[in-house]
Formats: sequence, C-alpha cells, structure tokens
Amino acid sequence: MKVYPTPNKSPNDTNEYRHIELDCGLRVVLISDTKQFRKNLDVGITGSREEDDFTDEDEEEDSAKAKDTSMDVDEESEEGEEEGEGDDDEEDDEGEDDQGGERKAAAAMCVGVGSYFDPPYLQGLSHFLEHMLFMGTEKYPEENYYDAMLSKWGGYDNAYTEMEHTVYHFDVQQERFFQALDIFSQFFVAPLMKKDGTERELEAVESEFQLNYASDDARLEQIFSHTAKPHSEHPFSSFAWGNKNSLQTTPEANKINVHEELRKFYDQYYYAKNMRLVVIGGFSLDCLQDRVAEMFSAVPPSPRVPPTLPLEHPSDDYNVTSPLSKFGMPFAPEALSTIYRVVPVKNRHNLSLTWQLPPQLQNWRANPTDYIGHLIGHEGRGSILSALKRSGWANSVYAGIGSDGFCMASSHALFSINVGLTEEGVEKWEEVVETVYSYIEMMRKIGGQDGASFPSHIYSEIKAVGDFKFRFQEDEEPSELVEDLADELSPCHAYPPEHILDGSTLAFEYDGRAVMEILNKYMTCNNMRIDIISSSYGRDSDYEEGEGGEDDTMEVDDGEKEKGKGGNSNSNPNPLPPPPPPQLPHYLRVADQLVEPIFGTKYWRSKLSSATIARFKNPSLSSGLHLPEPNPYLPESFDLKPFPSDDAAHPLVGALVKVADLKTKGKTIFYSGSIVKFDSTKNSLLVSYEDEDKAWYKVDNDLTFFSKMKNDDSFVVEKGKFKFKIVTLVEAGGLGEDGLKFGDGAGDDDLAERDVVFPPIPPPTEAGRMPQVAFDQNCCRLYHLQDRLFNRPNAELRLKVATSIARHSPLECTVADILCALMGDSAVETVYMASVCELSYCLSSNAFDGHFIFRVHGFDDKLLKLTEFLLEMFLAFRGGGKELPSFVGEGRFDVIIEMLGRKYDNENMTASAFVTDMRIRYLMPGKPNELSKKKELEGMTVEKFMEVAGKILRNVGIDGLFHGNAALDDVKRCGQMIAGLMKRTSFTGKTTENGNGKGKAGKAGGGLPIKNFPVDVIAKLEVGKTNHLIASSKNECDKNTAVEHYFQVGSDNMEDLVLTDLLVQLIEEPFFDNVRTKEQFGYSVSCSERWTGGIIGFVLRIVSSVKTAVECSSRIDKFLERFLEDILDPMSKEIFLENVVGLAKNKLHAWTTLGEQTGHLFGEITCYRKNFDIKREEVLILKALTKQKVRDFFKEKVLGQSRRALKVQVIGEGGGNKVDRAELENEIKSEAGRVERYSAVYTPC
Repeated sequence: MKVYPTPNKSPNDTNEYRHIELDCGLRVVLISDTKQFRKNLDVGITGSREEDDFTDEDEEEDSAKAKDTSMDVDEESEEGEEEGEGDDDEEDDEGEDDQGGERKAAAAMCVGVGSYFDPPYLQGLSHFLEHMLFMGTEKYPEENYYDAMLSKWGGYDNAYTEMEHTVYHFDVQQERFFQALDIFSQFFVAPLMKKDGTERELEAVESEFQLNYASDDARLEQIFSHTAKPHSEHPFSSFAWGNKNSLQTTPEANKINVHEELRKFYDQYYYAKNMRLVVIGGFSLDCLQDRVAEMFSAVPPSPRVPPTLPLEHPSDDYNVTSPLSKFGMPFAPEALSTIYRVVPVKNRHNLSLTWQLPPQLQNWRANPTDYIGHLIGHEGRGSILSALKRSGWANSVYAGIGSDGFCMASSHALFSINVGLTEEGVEKWEEVVETVYSYIEMMRKIGGQDGASFPSHIYSEIKAVGDFKFRFQEDEEPSELVEDLADELSPCHAYPPEHILDGSTLAFEYDGRAVMEILNKYMTCNNMRIDIISSSYGRDSDYEEGEGGEDDTMEVDDGEKEKGKGGNSNSNPNPLPPPPPPQLPHYLRVADQLVEPIFGTKYWRSKLSSATIARFKNPSLSSGLHLPEPNPYLPESFDLKPFPSDDAAHPLVGALVKVADLKTKGKTIFYSGSIVKFDSTKNSLLVSYEDEDKAWYKVDNDLTFFSKMKNDDSFVVEKGKFKFKIVTLVEAGGLGEDGLKFGDGAGDDDLAERDVVFPPIPPPTEAGRMPQVAFDQNCCRLYHLQDRLFNRPNAELRLKVATSIARHSPLECTVADILCALMGDSAVETVYMASVCELSYCLSSNAFDGHFIFRVHGFDDKLLKLTEFLLEMFLAFRGGGKELPSFVGEGRFDVIIEMLGRKYDNENMTASAFVTDMRIRYLMPGKPNELSKKKELEGMTVEKFMEVAGKILRNVGIDGLFHGNAALDDVKRCGQMIAGLMKRTSFTGKTTENGNGKGKAGKAGGGLPIKNFPVDVIAKLEVGKTNHLIASSKNECDKNTAVEHYFQVGSDNMEDLVLTDLLVQLIEEPFFDNVRTKEQFGYSVSCSERWTGGIIGFVLRIVSSVKTAVECSSRIDKFLERFLEDILDPMSKEIFLENVVGLAKNKLHAWTTLGEQTGHLFGEITCYRKNFDIKREEVLILKALTKQKVRDFFKEKVLGQSRRALKVQVIGEGGGNKVDRAELENEIKSEAGRVERYSAVYTPC
C-alpha cells in the first residue's frame, strides 16, 4: 500500500486526511470527521464489522422491501451540470429552509472515463452506463437494493457523467456507513446490467434528454460539437447526452448489440487504477483505511478488456496520461473566423467569443487564464462592461474557462467571453467585439513581452483573496465535500497529492510570460469563433419542424459565398416551407438556414469578412477603458469580535455536563445540565438543569486548562465543593444529532426492543443563544445573534423591507421588479468590487406580499460600508419625483424595460415551471402572472415609474437579523444608520459621476410600524372537492407534460407539520420506484412537502415526455388509492420506526455554514412564527407518532371527505388536448373571487 503526502488544509479545517493507494491500484482519500468521530464514540459507534452485520432475517426482510421501493437516484441530467441549467423559473413557495440532516458519512467514486470516450457508433454510452450501475450487483442482486437501503437509512445518492470522468456519490447516517459502502463498492466489482433493466433504463435516458430538449444552453453546446472536427478527428463532436435514437434506433439498424457494448465499455474503463475514491466519516483514519481496503480490494487493477482509448498509468507518478491529449484542439481552421447566428427557444440575446487554447490543466499553479479572465470579466470602472453599458449595448460580461470538461479538457481549453446583449447590441455586434479587442490590445501594450508591467496590485489582490478564502473557508456538507474532492481527483487533473485541497483555490505564482503568450498567440481573430444566440432571428416555435438544411457552402458575412469544410454536417433533404413569420435582418435568408440534427436548432454560419477581421485586428481604442483600480473592499481586519464580559467565550459553553455536590454526605449523586454562560468578570459558569433551575459556579482554573478538556473529563469548582463531569462538548455547528438530552438519551424501551435507537434530543436552546432584539427605533427593528459556532470573521445581514401596500397590483409588482433591476444595474461597479472580496449582496422583490428582501453577507470588515451604499441608493427611489435618481445611467431605464420584457417572456417556458406557477397563483389569489406584468411594461415611462415607486416606498418598515461576527455595538450602529437613511430625502452616495446629474430630492416617506406589516393571504381549498387547472405548455415545442397533485393539510401546527414530513418520507421512495424506475413515466417523479404562507401541504409530481396528462394524473391517483394496502399496512414496525428515526436525525441538524443557520433564523422572523428551536420540538412530536396516527392522517387528508385537493396539468406537445391560456387565467381569476381564505396563521408583532 502506497501513502501519498498529506494534503495541505485550511487552518480552520478540523478534518484529518490520509491519501493512499491500495494494492489493487485504487487511490483513496480518507477523511476522518474528527468532530463526528468524538460524537460517534460517545454513542458507541466505532465502525467495527459487528455493527454492520445483517441477520438473515433482516436481509430477507430488506430484500423483500427493496423489490417494491426505491430511493430517488436523480442522476444529474447533464455532463457535470445540474438538471435544467436553471431553465426552470420555479418560484419557491416554501417558508421553511431545508434543514438538511445530521452530520452524515459520505463517499464518492470518480472513474476516469466520460463522454469523450464514447464510441462514435454509440454516443451517450458513458451516461447510459452511469444509469445502469444502480440496477443491482451480483452480491446484492435486487434491482433496487442500494436505493431502498439508503432511503430507509436516511441517505441520498446521485451520479453524473462528465466528458472525461464519471462521479458516483452517496451519504448516509454514520452507523450505516459501512453497510452502505459495501453495497456501493459492488458497483465497481460486479454490476449485473441485466438486459431487461437496460431496456427500461434507456427510457430514463430518453426522458432526461427530453427534459432538456428546450434548453438553449444545451442546444448551443451541441452547435459547438456539431461544428467541430468530425468524430474521427476529435471526440468533442460527440453527443454526450445520448437518447433512444443514438442508443437504440441507430445501433439496431447497424446490428450493434447495445447490451454487449455496455458490458464491454465497463470492462475497458472501470478498473482500480482509473478510479479515485473519497470517503468521510466519524471514524479514525485507521478504521476507514481498514474497511475501505477490505471492501474495494476486489476491484480489478487493470482493464478486463483492452480499451479503445487506453490511459497510461505511470508506476512512479500520480498523474495519468490521457489518450485525449493526442487529439489537440477541437475546431478546424474553417470553423474559426466565423460567426454562428443561432435561433433560441427563449427570448434572449447573447454573444460569445471563444478561443481554443492548448490544455491548461497543468498550469494550475499560475492559472494565467484566470488572470486574463479576471481583467476581461471585471465589472468595475474602466471595464469592458462599463463601456458597453454606456453605449447601451450590453447588460453583463463573463470571461474565462468553464470548469466542466467541455471547456477544460486534456486535449484543449476553451476561453470564452459571454456578453448579455441588448436589442441594439445585437445590431452593433461588431462594435461590441471591437470593444473587447480594444481591451485586449490595451492589455498587450501594458503587459509588454513578459507581462511584468501590469500593476502589481492586480495579482496581489488575486492572491490575497485566494489566501483568505482558503484560510477561512466554511465547512462543506460531507456529501458535497467528497463529491467536489472526487471531481478534483479526476485522473485528467494534475494536482499533486499535497495540493488536492488548495490547488483550485490559491494563487501560487504569477506567470507573466504565459499570460502574454495566450493574449498574443491564441486570443486572435484567426483563432476565434463568434456565436450569437438571439430572438432577433426568430424563436424556435416560429419555424416549422424540418425547416432549413445543411450543405457545405458557407456564407461570408459581407454577402459573398465560399466553400467550407467546417463541421460534421448532416444534409436535410426536406423541402423548404414558406418563410417563417419573424422578420429577419437583411443579411439573413431562410434558405441559408442550417439545422443541427439532434436538437433541431436552426442557425446560420458565415465567415467573417476581411474588412471585419481587419477592424478587430486594429481596433479603435475605446475611451474610458483601463485596468482595475485597487479594490476598496479588500478586508483589512479578520479579528473576531469579543463577547460581552457577562456572556464571554469559554471552551465549555454549550457543553452537557453532570454536576455533583461534594459537600453532601453519603453517595455522590450527579445531576444533568448544560453550561449556558460564562461571566469573565466573576470567572463563573452558569449551569441550566433538567428541572430548568439554574446555578452559578465559580471556577478555579483559567481558560487554557479548560481548552484541553475532552469528553468524560472531570474537574472541580468552588474550591473543591462541586465536581463536574463532561458528557458532550459543543462543536462547530452545534451539538448535532447526538447532542444528548438530559440523562443518557436511551430511555425508550419500545425502540430499544427493536434495535432502533431514537436519536438523543438536546435540551432547549438557551434564550441567550437565540436572536434577541438589539435595535428598535423609527420602524426599524434588528435582531442580533453573535456567532459562537463557526468562529470566522463572517456576518450575515438580512432585512425585510415591508411596504404599506400588500396584494400589489400587476403595475406595482412590475414597478418593484424595475426598481430591483435598476438597483442592480446602477450598483454593479461597486457591488462587483465587493463580491471579488467575498462580500455579496442580493435584493429581491416580493411585491405581491408587500416586501423586499435585502441580503448582505461575507467578511464583516466592510459589510456595513456596502450596506449603507445600497440602502441609500434603494431609498432614493421613494421621493416620487418625475426624474430618476442621478446614479441611474443615461438610457439604462429603457434597457431595463427591454430586459424585463424578455424575462417575463421566458418565465414558465417549461411545463415543469408552469405547473408550479399555476398552483402557487391559485393558492395566492390575485398574484399577477408574467403576462400581466409584461403588459404593464408597455408604455412605462420614467414619470409613471417614479410615481408608483414613490407610492410603494413612501411608508416602509424594516425587520432584520444581524448574525455572525457582529457585536451588539455593530448592530446598534447598523440600526442607527438605517434609521437615519429612512429619514433622508435624496441620494448622497459617490456615484453621481456615472449618472446624468438630473436627479432631484423628493419627500421623505413615513415609517411603517412592525404591527402593520402585511401578512400572507392563502386560499382555502374546498372540503371534499378536487379542484382542477389545465393549461397548454407556453412553449409549443415542449414535449414534456407536467402534472401536480397538491393536498392542502391546513394552517401551520406542529403535529400536522411533522405528520406531513413523515408521510412524504414514506411516499417519495416507493412512488419514485414504481412510477419512474419500473413504469418509466418520466425522468422527474417526486413527492415533497409544501409550506405556503403558513399553510401546510404536500405535492406529488410527474414530468413526462411519454405519457399524457390524463395518464400521469391517473397514475398518481392509483398510487395514492393503493398506498395504505400496498405500502403502509404491510410495513413492519421496525421499518416504520427506522423511517421515523431517519427523519428525526434529519431534523436534528448540525449547521454546516453560517448562512444556513441564518436562513433558518431569518425565516422564523419573517414568517412571524419566531420559533427558533422548532426542529427540536418537531422531533419530540415525531417520537410519539405511531403508524396508526399516520394512517388516520393519510385517510383524512388524501382519501377522506375532508380532503382539500388541487390537480394541475400543463400539457406539452402530444400530451393531450390543447387549452387556451386566456381560459386558464379567467378560471384562476374567477376562483380567486369566490374562494375562501385562511386567516393569517402568524401576525407581525
């Protein structure tokens, strides 16, 4: 066994690492979660083999269960990207944040093969194989065994296929880790891949493809692949997704046995030397190493079948030589100096400039492309973005190399500049590109031959930011940590063992020569392609299917024609129909339109004219362009704020202890309690006891003595009068799931008899450890909680800015959206500088509910400086004058109107998003849709906007939370600053030089008392009736149909909330298994709880491209009708209790990050419930629940006459009869006028 150097880790990283290579050649990173390790020992979890032994009876019962139930595998739909690429504009109607779970154990395996290795005759094979490994192994042959076990044990699993590697990962409760790891290990030893399972899972691959068929990003990537060198010359041209055509129809026509090819591909590339395993658990490194070696020793060290593209594994090196490196760059010269104009699905205008570079993976120490991207993508003064915005041509600029294998590969790298254009910018695309080349030319001149002449502060700031990001990095969820690290360990990456943790974060050196070589040699016109995807060329739905064609002629952009060879073109013999409705620019003709054959994307391809190339080679230097100035938001102090002396920091605060009075004669009796406070002036600890009594004890030792203490240690206080015994020390994130209740937490005989241990419940959180009001003046109230868990110089400030107008009209909602967009647009130069330094902000409008949400978070040193700048700008709109504030740039109002018009056009474009929007708007009567807001943009003027904005902001109140490295004085200073700004009448910030100077001071508004804040109004569905909403998909070309069945439980109360959570847990896994895995209704099948404005509910959901809306809806009904008889009633007590325990552990959450905890606390404030300890109380209720209670609840809420239900259907192409959108909106409006409303569940106070 080989041991690699220990990786460098952050000073704040408490994990222990060991990097080894097993005898079989498998490289493994072992991570001991030291915090969880101590907790595991406290509750007797050691990782021994005896702990994960099944009895024959257990295995038989679990196997039987596995045949009927499944965990949602939810393999990621794109190579290295999350499903949907953000295409769904779903509105989250949940009022509770996802609490995650206990600090779990996790594992991830990276296999060094991906879509670039697919054979040309079976494209998508890597992705298909990823799906198949979940379908049973020789040791665990049941098709659903892995998922069923993880579901029962409170775990989760996932996988994704990248271009050069594939990653599989899972997490699970600590005590079940090694059992789950053994099942997982068999994926890489002996998977079954049965033929019948292959046929069924192919439907899942097809459904996944159809879900993303309308994704513009996926389409644009495929245009890149389609126009690259042919597959025989470079695998970049492959179709990575795969679908039924590429994996069944075409292979069968060519007499290729897909099932045999799957096995062959697995045998070629799934071997130990080509794999990287990462595991984390609350166990010692020795224990992890022992168990991993035992379970993965059977993985074959070398390929079972000689690979088509063999990888070289040097015996004396950790690097792998990829066979892809021989292919070189993906685009032939004929595909460069070319512009591709692409027809989108959505209403959008984007331009991308792409240069192909040699592979950059080996340049990780200097990352010259990151340096270039930092300058070109900068958004501060003097940037490309600033220049383009002044001209009215763009809204955004992003630059660099993407982290996925599409852009960063062993064969090549693609450096792109992506520009979000305005309509004018589409017409002025040459000027936009010239501005980019003007900036590049400026960089060339400043940098000189060796890049040594760039201002020194640029690299110094890049290095400083990397250093403090790494130094103060926040903990990751174990599942995220192993997944990210496995990805970094991909055989194609070049990080040495000691740098696997910091290699992607730190800047190690500056290489000016490499920077200049890229600028001079590669970022040239001859090595560039331009892609413009714009609805100015029409949208996909404007054209008939089959329109356009492919030939080998290429239009020259000045109207000439020339022969070309670029692209692996496929001719389309279909006759061309009449010209489509859109009015094309004069330089485009329908007859010249080409069609990418897989997604059917229409596009034009033209060579750049010699005059255009000459213009880019010798650009006019744009005035106002300059390199970034020194960043004023670079933090200068990382000191942690001191706690008040009467509640000072102490190593034992939060610890659970047992205390005995040694003065008492006779047997020593210990009483359980927790240490809740330390008074440094009195050197005394405050203990809260089980009976809620409290007592102070003067300690006899200093902080150094106590900092060395560990669990089970003892000490005396009050000069030997009392003895303390430590039960559990607090860790970062809190006590976690095993933070013991008073006593030993093992008192449930019913659970103990069944070998199911309910997690110990911690004592109530001390009031001083929950948010307290620290400022309350002038309609501004701020809660405060100083962080004691994470000990980093970070803070979170979240503000709810409530207005006196609730249930806003479409006009007011639209004006609120304009206001937020103008804010973001006007503040970008300042906000970007802060964001570079890990200080970020977000402003969102929820105008219909009568409020805005501000979030400012990051390093606390300059947080209030940024907050003051933003709030002063925001409140400048409340004056109600006829002119915009002076900081709004010339012409930017019209640009924002145009941008929002496209945004509204694109909302609800997918059936998946639309079905959720319909449900939410039905439950929130009067909530405007995107059509009504788009209509309000018509004829919108500055005067009208300012009048309505002034009306909205005239009377506002603020309720907020300041949490993190913030002392009480900081909160008071923040409150005084906000209260002062609310009295101001004009903007006085230092940004007027960017505006038109025409702003006038308006009248200051009044305050809105907290008690007058608006509350949610939610529709109460009719008892015993199922309401129906049906609509056609907004995108006529969307093949997906989406169905939701929503059941309204009622007003928020603790028992119904817990019953709903448990019911969802019991439903979601068998629902997924039966409907998705076995019956292949569609890739997206789910069940989830909803918390809509204080009203509890849950929803079952299917998105399908192969079933009609009626079939999907009927299948949900059938599942629910059979749920009691087929699933709940036969469920043994043991399995039911395991589900209860799994849910309880998920609720007893040890916070991973400050932001996660802030989200929970702020959510309780903004919904007015203010039950900061709610998860503990939920677990107390959960412990008392019985199966009969759940059964009765289900019958009442789902099957009984008292149910309140809503069925929503969005019908895609081929999913059923089409429904007019106007009819739907009239129905929702009609229902809104007569439906009963719930009374406000919680009221502001």
